[in-house]
This record gives sequence, structure tokens and C-alpha cells, in this order.
Amino acid sequence: MSLVNIPRYRDDPNYRYKMPRIQSRIEGRGNGTKTNISNMGDIARALKRPPTYATKFFGCELGAMSKFEEAEEKALINGAHTEKALSLILDKFIELYVLCPQCQLPEIEVIVKRGALHSSCNACGHKGTLDMTHKAASYMIKNPIVSSSKMSKEREPKDAKEKEKKKKPSKKKEAGSPGNEDLVENEELTMESPEIAEVISRFHYFIYGGEKKSVDDLAQELHMLQLSQGFDNVCRFFVCLAAVFGTMVGARLDDSPSVDLSKLSLKDTDVSPEAGELPAAHDGRAPNPSSPKLSVDTFKDNIEVIKAATVYTISPKEIIGALEYFIFQCNPEEVSNYPYYAQAFYSDDVVEGSDFIRYYGKSSRYSGNLNAIFLKARETISPFIQWLQED
Repeated sequence: MSLVNIPRYRDDPNYRYKMPRIQSRIEGRGNGTKTNISNMGDIARALKRPPTYATKFFGCELGAMSKFEEAEEKALINGAHTEKALSLILDKFIELYVLCPQCQLPEIEVIVKRGALHSSCNACGHKGTLDMTHKAASYMIKNPIVSSSKMSKEREPKDAKEKEKKKKPSKKKEAGSPGNEDLVENEELTMESPEIAEVISRFHYFIYGGEKKSVDDLAQELHMLQLSQGFDNVCRFFVCLAAVFGTMVGARLDDSPSVDLSKLSLKDTDVSPEAGELPAAHDGRAPNPSSPKLSVDTFKDNIEVIKAATVYTISPKEIIGALEYFIFQCNPEEVSNYPYYAQAFYSDDVVEGSDFIRYYGKSSRYSGNLNAIFLKARETISPFIQWLQED
């Protein structure tokens, strides 16, 4: 078995902390192609982490479904991925959740406390919090590491009835239970997820912080946020719109109005540091005041920036859905101008006229709050749709 140091960049041949080198192979073909990491169990034991942690991390980083199979101790990831790419991702996992930030030794215990990931180093005694901004962090919180003493107690049923009870699957599985991997994999942030405000804030800082960014830079950063945080394409476009114009949704359609980032300091937001929602990189800074105030004119001026959200595959339906949510949910004062925002996308070839006609040709599209928004948007945009049909 070929061994490498933990982390791999340590070049000391006598270094005591070692793990097996990743062994992977590509299986299947077409849409069924998967990458099989056959020694995931051995790697996890060397890192002293549950194999599902690293497996979930691979899935988040690659934007693919991932699954750990207990029987064969292997990880399966959708798509074809090279060992080099997998090794780099594993290095990142080790940096974030295995190495002590103080002494850089793989000796930390991961503890879930008050909804956050904390670390305690067995080598130097350092205690602190771990990265909470990665999508995999929420999975780790829901599936904390079980101590060996607890595991041994759980594995000793008191009588035959208890054994029988353990064999029967429960009717209702909780989303956070370790046995419900598929449900955890399907979790995605949406425009209505409260966590999306943090993603908008991060992208807002990226756009307006430091040097001016190119559209390619913005597209790449937005794509990486989507992969790491796990949100859909509608949400990706919405994040771009909200970040460009410095607005953040915080209420439902019938509730209080949205929050204007240009008037809000992060220290005023209702976020607990213990919950790990505010990354250290922000340092409590207020959003950049140079972001434009939303209007039809500023919208047209920033179309090229907004197009960063269309560089990676996205459908017209997803673009329109994000736009109507952004206007009707976040900027109710602009509702009457919604046809002009739609026309701006039409004039700049972001969305075809036939796509608008098809989208609003239905009497209902969603459920709950999203459908209420759709119905209001459908009524408001009707003059523009009529104009398109006559054209």
C-alpha cells in the first residue's frame, strides 16, 4: 500500500502521520459514469474521520452526487474525475477539518456544539471553531462523530426484542440521520432558504471589493459558490442580481420589506457567531456603498455584469423565475416596472420573447409563496406579453 504524509506537502520521510494514497477508477459510461474511490475506508481511518465526511466533501466540491457504501468501504461520485483532482480536494478537506490551525498536526477532535463545528487539539491543546461556510459543514453538524464508548454501548442490545427493533427500518427517517444519505444529498439551498443571504453577501463583497473583476472572474466565483454551497441555477441567477444591486431578501411576500445592504451593517444582522454563519473573511465590514441603487436604467447599465450568471448552463425559465422573485420579493417598489426589466433582458438577448410567452402562458407554476409571486408577475407583465405576441 502506497502511503503519503498528512498533509501531502510535508516532505519529511520519517513523518509519523500517514494515510493511503487515493486509489480510484472510472466505472460505467454515458450518464451512468461514476468514479469509485476503492480505499475510502482506509483513508478515513487514517484521518480519524467518518468516511461519509470526506465523501460528502467530494460531492460538494465537484457539484456531483456522492455516496459511501459501508459494505465495500468505497466512495462513489457521479462523473469521471482524475486521481489528481480528487487528491487536491482531499488536501482541502484535510486543511479545513483535520489539521489543527495552531500546530498544523492532524490531531484535532471535531465537536458539534450549539449548532457549530468546534475543534480541540490533542497535541497542543488549541480550541477553536472550524470553517462553517462550506456546504459539507451542515452535513457534519447533522451527523456528529460518535465516540467509541457510545458506539460500543449502542452495539450491545439488551435483549432479543431490541435486536428485532434495530432490524426494522423506522417509518420516518430524519434528514440528519446517518442512514439517510440520499436525503442529505438532495438538500439544496433555494431562493427562500435563510442561508442564501450569506451567499449573497459573500458575492457582493467579491464584486465590489478590491480591483474591478472581469465577467469571467465573476462567473467563476459564482460557479464555485454554487458548487460549494449547493444551490440550484435559479438561485445562482438570483444571487447575482441581489449581489450586484446590494439587496437581500429576508421576508416573505406578505411580510416585512426586504433589507437594503447599502444601509445595513453586518453587525446589525440577526446572526449568532456561535452558529458560524458569519465567516471570518468578512471581518464585520458593511456592504460596499458603491453598488448601484436598483432602477430600470441601472439595471440596463449592469446587464453585462448580470450575464456572469449565464456563462454556465441555465435555462430561460430559471432566469425569468429568478428575475420575478428578485423584483416582487426583494424590490416591491419596482413591481410596476417589471415589464421594463423583462424588456431589458429581451433587448439584450438574455431571454427570447418566445420564452417569456411560454413561461407566462401557464395559469400556475409553483406552490405557496412562489406561486403568489408568479401570479402577480403574470398580471403585471401582461402588456409586454401582449406586445410580444403581436410583434
